[in-house]
Amino acid sequence: MTAHWLPLDHPASTRADDVGHKCANLAQAREKGFAIPPAVVIPVQAHRYYHHEKKWPDGLRASIIQAAQHLGLDAGVAVRSSGTREDLGEHSFAGQYATLLDVRDPQALLGAVEACWSSQESDQVRAYQDQHEGSGQAGWVAVLIQKMVPARHAGVAFSRNPLFPARAETIVEAVDGLGEGLVNGQRSPVRATLRDKEPVRVEEASSNTPSVALADETWRRIGAMAMTLEQHFGHPQDIEWAEDHEGTLWLLQSRPISTIRPEDMRIPAGLWTRKIANDLWSDRLTPFLAREMERNASRFDLSRAAGWLGIPVARPSVRVINGFLYVNAERITAILQGIPKNFRLSNLSSLVPPSRRVDLGPTKWSRVVSSSLRALLFFAGNPWANPLSSGLVNRIHRHLMGGKLRRQGRRSVQTPGQSLAAIDTDLALLARNQQRNQWPYAYATGLTWTLQWVLEEKLGLNQEVFLTLLNKRGDNVTLRIERTLRTLAERIARNPALRHRFQTEPIERLRFNLPQWLQIELANFMNRYGCRSPHRTLTVPRWEEDPGQVLAFLRSLSAEPRSGTNAPRASIDAWRQIPLFWRPFVWILLRATRSFLDLREELRFVLDKNLCLLRRHLLRLGKQTGLGEHIVFLTREELQTLVHSPEERDRLIGLAEERIQRHRQSEYAPVYYSDGRAEEEFMIQEGSLQGIGTSAGQTSGTAQIVQDPSEVRLRGEVIVVAAHTDPGWTPLLSLVKGLIVEEGGLLSHCAIVARELGIPAVVGVHRATTRIPDGAQVSLNGATGHIAIATDPASPN
Repeated sequence: MTAHWLPLDHPASTRADDVGHKCANLAQAREKGFAIPPAVVIPVQAHRYYHHEKKWPDGLRASIIQAAQHLGLDAGVAVRSSGTREDLGEHSFAGQYATLLDVRDPQALLGAVEACWSSQESDQVRAYQDQHEGSGQAGWVAVLIQKMVPARHAGVAFSRNPLFPARAETIVEAVDGLGEGLVNGQRSPVRATLRDKEPVRVEEASSNTPSVALADETWRRIGAMAMTLEQHFGHPQDIEWAEDHEGTLWLLQSRPISTIRPEDMRIPAGLWTRKIANDLWSDRLTPFLAREMERNASRFDLSRAAGWLGIPVARPSVRVINGFLYVNAERITAILQGIPKNFRLSNLSSLVPPSRRVDLGPTKWSRVVSSSLRALLFFAGNPWANPLSSGLVNRIHRHLMGGKLRRQGRRSVQTPGQSLAAIDTDLALLARNQQRNQWPYAYATGLTWTLQWVLEEKLGLNQEVFLTLLNKRGDNVTLRIERTLRTLAERIARNPALRHRFQTEPIERLRFNLPQWLQIELANFMNRYGCRSPHRTLTVPRWEEDPGQVLAFLRSLSAEPRSGTNAPRASIDAWRQIPLFWRPFVWILLRATRSFLDLREELRFVLDKNLCLLRRHLLRLGKQTGLGEHIVFLTREELQTLVHSPEERDRLIGLAEERIQRHRQSEYAPVYYSDGRAEEEFMIQEGSLQGIGTSAGQTSGTAQIVQDPSEVRLRGEVIVVAAHTDPGWTPLLSLVKGLIVEEGGLLSHCAIVARELGIPAVVGVHRATTRIPDGAQVSLNGATGHIAIATDPASPN
């Protein structure tokens, strides 16, 4: 090998495989116009030669000394490693390879280069390699020889706050003189936090930290440099900088912040909670519906009413994070501050992340009076929102919307353009439904909380009394579906031959050879309720697409016929605990609560019809364009491009497949996000879990993990454990002893149905499907939310 080094402006200096990532990043930054100290680089092939031949390449010693003298060796140069595995997005190897500063003579220069090469085999590099990437080659090392900057000030900067990457913050740290002591942890810096490129806070790291006289303009220049480098490299950057005595700002290094993952960048700043959101929509959303939910948020988030009442409106009100719907917790805090302190339900604080719960302070009665007067005026002019008329007008809306959806279902869609037009109409109806549903949903939630506040906070009764009173069977479409299927199952069970067939024949064979009376009954059932499915996500077939789901329910129900569902607990004892003076008020409040809960279920069914039509038209467009079910992973705008620009088809297919892979990677939905970082609610102890008790009662049984209710056969006394449920699960619930669900709250669908069926239930149990072994003996308390897992699977705890 002959003598070979490269100036930093050589085209090969931008190739990381030749010069390592540190050099390549600096060479690219230089091309973008950043001030980079003059430098030369010894490529990795020299290290490879040195490693194998145990000597320098011919002529390289003399050549590199000459190059260093041209840089100003007598005044000092910096000799830095630049590894091919260093400064990667996943693992930085920060501080693991050698760096030597202020090298001033030829022999020291040669020794510094060899030290950089040898550091590849050091114990600390190998230990880092084993810990982060497993055993193997730690990569080859190029060597950067760089003119020393006579620094007046130096330091580091992060284009994003490493602890809270979602915040729009840039962190800059500075010391006087060279920054090496700061980088290796031997000096304490002065730190500035910049937002919108303005230094809003400058703080000393310790009381003995010397002041650093950086002007505001310098802080801003450093922050702007970091942000510009992030935009160039497409990832948050950790940079080293130096300012000389003439005021020139030099970039010494730029590398990715390895602690920030790509998914962290998709999480919005601020406070976000799954509470309330998991009652509204517990299923994971695909990009198509996620975009529409965010687009329609202002139509169902009560923002118009909040603005009228003088409540600060934090925007956006909802966001979809990793496919799951979240509500703005800062908005919830603003609403809670408007509630008089004596009327605040204590557990409402759980709507906010634990790290951000603060005392909301005393009641501002002037604000309460003002909001009350505003509310009277608002309700007087808005029958949809008025609590006295909301139930009636929304029931009328339900019937009218049902007619529109039936007509939309008969619409002819023969071409991609017609399919796209049908999808647009479906989306317009969806937005209309969400706008009309906001008030019944809000009243169902508010009245339930008020009832709980009266019984628990005002009268001092326990949660079991509250859940028992709320437990009365309702009258809504979900329960009508359950009763219809149970009646059919009882008829099947009374026919021994038919019952035997249901228990022994495969569903696919059974569905094509049914008695005529059952075919007629199923056809009528599908005509009324075929829009339902186990989950509301657009990726799941509806009952009308896959009648085998309904037959699977009938198989389970007919296998163990019962005279009826679990009877709700008698509420006489609960009523006796309520003081006589309070009973009329509680009775009225309870009637109103149940009425709005039933209306909420009816409106959800209208929404199910809407989503069923939307899926039907999306799949039709997918068939017409060749995308199939991948179509639901594109947005409305991308569908328009697909229809009007067929040449974009391959690109859009690739985009959909990329999103599908990301969608499959993780179904983890933290309860909260605080500025991009996940937070959880419950402390999990050995052998026990804690969730939200939603249906009173205590029970024990065998845990059975259920992913799809139509594909499961219950085994004995079962407690179902699921990630989330939807109305399509109702037929299964009447057969179980208890229910444990990862998602949901007091007003989630499964909580309401469990109460009405008299099944103890606990929801909001973090990662229950992975922490509770299938087949374990489990005991649960549906009032307190406590779950005990037996350490000995042979006996219940």
